[in-house]
Amino acid sequence: MPSATERLTFDDGAWWELRGYLTHGVQRAVEAISVRYLRMGKPAPGAQTPDIEVDWQAMAEHISEANDALLLGSTLAWSYGEISQAVLDAIPAGHYQQALRRINELYGSVPLVAPSASA
Repeated sequence: MPSATERLTFDDGAWWELRGYLTHGVQRAVEAISVRYLRMGKPAPGAQTPDIEVDWQAMAEHISEANDALLLGSTLAWSYGEISQAVLDAIPAGHYQQALRRINELYGSVPLVAPSASA
């Protein structure tokens, strides 16, 4: 298992402690948002699973929400106050971007469970 926590420290003294691994709950929260812009395509001949099609307009509308869910669900502690959407919205953009980059490095691409073909 990867490191349990990762601590980012910023030049201004602020810090952000992240979970070092993706939890099932965070994955489900991101999936719940992602299904708004992912659609099942028809399987290619001989393929066992259908292709996933992206609705780019819907993705643009929901990607920030998915990123926020990923960050909030992965935050164990930070120097900004309570862990909430309101506080996340007030965090310096550079800190947000650095934390999101680190989460992407730690978790890789967040594995999404494709909706069933009958959905």
